[in-house]
Formats: sequence, C-alpha cells, structure tokens
Amino acid sequence: MSYADRIPLELWHLILQSIPRDDQRNCLHVSRTLHSIAQAILFARVTITFGLWRVQGPTTGTDEDDPDDAHELERHETISWQILRHITKDPEFAGVIKKLYVRSYAAGYAVFQLRHLEEALLRLPNLSSFVWDGDLPRFHSKMLESLAKGSGSVLTELRVSISSLSTAHAAHFSKLQKLRSVVLNLGFIDNPPSAFAVAGVRACLTLSPSTLRALHVAGDAIWNIPMRSFVNLQELVLQDPETLNALGLVLRHCAQLTSFALVVSSLFAPRQLYRVFEENADAVPELTSFKLIMYGDCFMQHTEELLRFLRGKKWLRRLDVELNLDSADEGEYTQWYELLSEFPKLEVLGMGICGHTFTTDILARLDENIPPGVCALLLLLDFAHTDVAPAEWIDVFHKRTGMRYLHILDRLEMFDLKQQLLEDHPDALELVGYGPHLRWIERDPETGSPVYSPRWTDTKVRFRTVEDFGCKDWDWLLRYRDWAELFSLHPGFPKMQAPQIQQ
Repeated sequence: MSYADRIPLELWHLILQSIPRDDQRNCLHVSRTLHSIAQAILFARVTITFGLWRVQGPTTGTDEDDPDDAHELERHETISWQILRHITKDPEFAGVIKKLYVRSYAAGYAVFQLRHLEEALLRLPNLSSFVWDGDLPRFHSKMLESLAKGSGSVLTELRVSISSLSTAHAAHFSKLQKLRSVVLNLGFIDNPPSAFAVAGVRACLTLSPSTLRALHVAGDAIWNIPMRSFVNLQELVLQDPETLNALGLVLRHCAQLTSFALVVSSLFAPRQLYRVFEENADAVPELTSFKLIMYGDCFMQHTEELLRFLRGKKWLRRLDVELNLDSADEGEYTQWYELLSEFPKLEVLGMGICGHTFTTDILARLDENIPPGVCALLLLLDFAHTDVAPAEWIDVFHKRTGMRYLHILDRLEMFDLKQQLLEDHPDALELVGYGPHLRWIERDPETGSPVYSPRWTDTKVRFRTVEDFGCKDWDWLLRYRDWAELFSLHPGFPKMQAPQIQQ
C-alpha cells in the first residue's frame, strides 16, 4: 500500500481542494489515487471555445487579424479538441465533468467542432449544467438531442440564447425532466427575438418539468408561456421585454417567488410599470431579491408606485435599482434614501445616483441610510462635479465593517478612489471593482503591505461565474449591469494600470 493510499480519500479531497491550481495539476502525475482526485477537481467545470470572444467582436484567426489573436485561437481550439476527444475515449474522465460551458464566437460554421461536441455530449452521464454563450454557430436541435440522451436524467441547468430555439427543440427539451433553471438570454443575431424563436420558447416551456424553479426569458416570449409554468418558480428574470402589460398577472401566479429581476430599455415600459406596481403592491410578499435595471430610452422619473411595491417586502436581503435618471431628477433620490432603512435584512445593495454636483450633504445622506451591515455595495455615480474629498468616502466605507465587495461605476470619472481604498480600506474588504476592472486586495509576501492583484481579464469579466467571485451575492450584484457588455460598465476603456503603493 502506498503512502497516499493510507490516508482516507475524503481527507485527500479536502487537501487538494485547498491547494493552488498549479499544484492540483501536478497531482495528476503523482499516483493513481491522487490523479483521480485531482482530475475530479480540475475538470468538474470545462470550457469549450469556438473562435475567440473580443470586446469588439469575434475574431477569425486569419492573416488579417492580430497574430497574437491567431495564436490564442489555435491554442484554445486545440485544447477544446483535446478535451472533447478525451471525453469520447475515457469514460472515467467524462464522468467527472459536472458543468460544461461553450463559448461560440467562430467566424465560420465550425462544422467539425460541432460534430465533436455532439459526440461528446452523448458521453457525459453526470453533467448537471450546460451553458452555451454566443450565436456563431448557434445551439441547434441536434445538440439538444445529444444533451438529452447523454445527461437528460441529471441535467438541472440549461443556458442558451433564445434566438437559437425553435419548435424542433421541444421533443428533446421534454426529456430534461430534472431541470431547475432555464436561462434564455438575448442573442447577438436576433434582438429582439424573432417570432420563430418565440414559438420555440412556448413549445419548449409548455413541456417544462415541475422541478423548474428559476427562469430567465428575453424579449416578449415570456407572455406566450402557460401560466402553470410560473407556479413553482422561485426566481424570475425578464430581459428587455417590449411590453409589460401582463407582468401583474405573472407576478400573481408566482406565489413562491423570492427573486425577481427586470432589465428593460423600452421607452414605454415606465408607464406600464406604474400600473403594474400600483395594482400589485401586495404580490410576491416573500421576495428577498429585487433588481430593476433601466437603460437606453427607458427611465422612471416618478417612483411612488415602485416605492410602495417595495415597502411591503420586509424580507428583502438584496436590492439593486438603476432608474436611468439624469441630473434634473436628483430630487427623486430623497425617498430612496429613506426607503433603505425599512429593510432590516438588507446586505447586498446596488443603486444609481445622479446630479450636477456630488456634495457632502449627499454623502451624509448615503451614510445615514446605507445599512451598516451591508456586505456588498455597488454605486453608479453620474455627477459632473464633486466637492467631496476621498478621505470622506473612506470614512463612510469604514463604518460598513462587514463590507467585502465594493464596486463603483463612475460615468464621468469623478470618483477614482482606488488608491485610497488600497491604502486605507475596511478590514473585511476583499474585492474592488471600478468600471469593468476588478482586482482582489492581497498582501505583498515580503512587506505585508496591501497590493492589488492583476486585473481580471476582459474575458473573465464577460464570462464571470459564481466560482470566479466565490460568492453568489457578488455575482448577483454585478449581473445585468453589463447590458451592453463591458462598455456599459463605466468608465469603460482604455484599461487602467494597477495602482501602486507610494513609498
């Protein structure tokens, strides 16, 4: 018996989970026992790439592109091919994969890659989550057929572009009888979703299992879904619907709903929302998470009905609201400040504030009403001037002793607090975001001084997961704030250099 075999497998699993990823990879070559454990940890989540995602769009890898892009494209697609081949050849390897992510941003049809993926999906008996991001190429019915055959009895999460669905998917969708979460995002090709896609959504979700608890639907497809599909929902997300007249009916059918998010850009949405919130103030009383993101032509200038709707939600723990107002509407925020104190359980808060000049009075009002127990805070600030010193902001943050994540979206770049936060941050603070730039606060191993980690790459921010944050609340707080990808995370680009401590 080897030394490794003398230690219980459960203990080895805990040990390997706690070591750096490079060390986990090394364990693949130590012994058969450690190989099996390390393999199960390293490949529980797998990403397959078709093409390369870039902020400005997909790349082709041809001579016309940047040579670095071409090299990276070759590297990613080689790794993807090796993974897919290994899945089809090694049942033990295939059995450890629990989550599969596909990033589909190829310049062509990627026929051969798709066929390899279809074959691999037939051999993933323990796959619980499948995510397809992108429309180049699209997720198609043959892919869903392979998914249903290979893991239809265990799959609990399905995320695809709504534009890829059709009535041809329905027969295979009906075989996914353990689904708990279905996410149908807006695609880049059909926005809003075509009538063809809307018919596909209805055909599929009409056959959704009773296990469904979370639903994210883009466009107006939501209004074509049978009401019985909402009865057991605990989480509902509506992304860019053109009309909201039937929202009240949906909310009244969601008796068990605890999380609701609405991302909307239609100019006509506010008028419809006034009536929905007024007539359904007592709906979804168990709500613990509420997110309302308005952008584009959409803004809510009068908030009385929304405030009345929220006041009855005493269990709210997560709240994120962006009404897309401008400086002329800054008086509307007075009621919002007072509302925050009515949620004793509030721990995760996102809010947008605008005006001409950010004054010490506004900061004092924020300080008075932002709950002292908040652990994650996102502020979208839209001010042309400020007379508040950075040290005054730091004093406010220090009073939130449990705050671990702070993110500032600074439209006009008036509130650059990165250096001050690094030098004098609350003890609990771990992650700082400024626009699309996220960095961990770490310690220099030699001096013990605080330093920022390298910024998250654009790709990591764009495709971020709960595992990247290490916290579901933090992932929820930033979700849907990038409605126009990274460009909507002000101040956007160009990239900043990591701030250094001045000696």
